[in-house]
Amino acid sequence: MKPSFNSMPRTGSLFLDQLPELQSAIKDWLKTLDMDPGAVAYGEPSLDEIECRSRDGFIRASHNFGGFDITWLTEVSTCAGSGQGPDLVEIDRQESQSYLESVRWFKDQAFIGLEHLADDEITYSNLCEIGRSDLAEQLSEVEREWQDTPIYWGIRAMYEGQDTKGVHVLMLYVSGNVSDYHGAHGKDSEQKFEASVRFRSVSGLLRQLARLKAKVEASI
Repeated sequence: MKPSFNSMPRTGSLFLDQLPELQSAIKDWLKTLDMDPGAVAYGEPSLDEIECRSRDGFIRASHNFGGFDITWLTEVSTCAGSGQGPDLVEIDRQESQSYLESVRWFKDQAFIGLEHLADDEITYSNLCEIGRSDLAEQLSEVEREWQDTPIYWGIRAMYEGQDTKGVHVLMLYVSGNVSDYHGAHGKDSEQKFEASVRFRSVSGLLRQLARLKAKVEASI
């Protein structure tokens, strides 16, 4: 039988999945977080356990005793439009690049009668004004394709164990990453929120999480 949180020894640490009361409390709280559906571009956010036991090819960090990650994907166009996201300089660069690529595509097509258009005249509004809304839509579609680059987001709740005084630590992180290789919390990610929650009981933890909820949601 797994030990309950209240029966834990005062020293030493157990992995989170050995503490069912605590594990359920953290997981249930994460499920209450409200994420703007408009900020989720691909599928639904996923809730997964954090790998915390060493095995072949994986050596856990000494502070990692388990937890959960909520991860989801948005895209360059969404972050550029809202002005919120990781590495906004890179996001703005990619948005500008999407426009340049759409102009390059347009010029490569060599549309008859439109060869004289300068780069700054190849815009959605200008094409509509000269009666070529069909080409305006094509131009916009090419630009959107370049803006579909995924942005990785994640909320992490990592349990860091218990000290000799019986105090437990849960770390909360919200991170985003423009890199498509390393995920929300990996290399080159930008941390948008961090909090260290120290507690002695599940009820104490839940009180602190309730106070942090709005700050976590606002950082997304």
